Amino acid sequence: IEQDFPGVRTGAAGVWAETPGGAGLLLHGGVVNNAAQGDTWLYQPGLQRWTRIQTDVGPGPRSFHRLFATPDGVVLLGGPCLDVDGAPLWRLTFQGPDTATWTPLDPVATLPARWCRFDAAVDGDQVWVYGGGSNGQIIEPPPLFRIRLSDGRALAIRRPVPDPTSHLSAAVAYAPDAGGLYVVGGGLPPTWDPIRRFWQFDDDAWRELPSGTLPIVTDARAAWLPAVRRVVVFGGAIPDYHVTDALLVYEPTLRRWSTFSSALQGRQSPGLVALPEGDAVIIHGGYGGIEESYVERDDIWRVRLSCPP
Repeated sequence: IEQDFPGVRTGAAGVWAETPGGAGLLLHGGVVNNAAQGDTWLYQPGLQRWTRIQTDVGPGPRSFHRLFATPDGVVLLGGPCLDVDGAPLWRLTFQGPDTATWTPLDPVATLPARWCRFDAAVDGDQVWVYGGGSNGQIIEPPPLFRIRLSDGRALAIRRPVPDPTSHLSAAVAYAPDAGGLYVVGGGLPPTWDPIRRFWQFDDDAWRELPSGTLPIVTDARAAWLPAVRRVVVFGGAIPDYHVTDALLVYEPTLRRWSTFSSALQGRQSPGLVALPEGDAVIIHGGYGGIEESYVERDDIWRVRLSCPP
């Protein structure tokens, strides 16, 4: 997806969203030459073009944050190690095809200050948030929050995980009618060695699931494809600080993993956006492994899985 491409940045946030100009891929922020950016772009496949969305200052430069499409618009969450006074939640409201306004949503309950290396997934008008660290410290055990977007209330879910070992950079996906919240991988301090973990949180309880062919991985990304009812996991760092190009697909009804080579360059911290229809995902950005001196990826791809419904 290259036409008039602004350049994908490491740590950019992306989501498929409905806008006044039509549905498309919305991207915000990311890092260019070690500097976080604060611009917002929309790619519309029907027009095959990128449009820069004119906005107010809003959340400002962010990276390694998340975007979500909700019934009331697009919501932004987080950013790496936010300042204590930085608002962690924002809503983007469109006034026209290429103009929009950011509004801060202050959570009723305090989220961890300077919070980073978490992952999150949307569930209607609420967001599930898992893991992370605060003020340079690991939170033990890994926290689970549910943020209700109607009033900004952040609720801490106090249920012990199957293995309370502290870790960061797990990947999460939410399947509303196929098992709830899925958590994949993570890294253990102090060297952030990747681990093999596959957990499910549903009906107010954690379960450890068979990991099958799931690799030992951290800093991957996960998404739920509703049309074909699959959890998709892409990329991440594997042992010895290398990266993988593996595209993993989990079928909840069969409890089975399938592994594919994506034919893309391996990367960690990629962007992974599920499309609402069909069996395709969009992969963007990220960075290569130690053998490449952590070079930034500036490409963007639409990948079809060819999964039967």
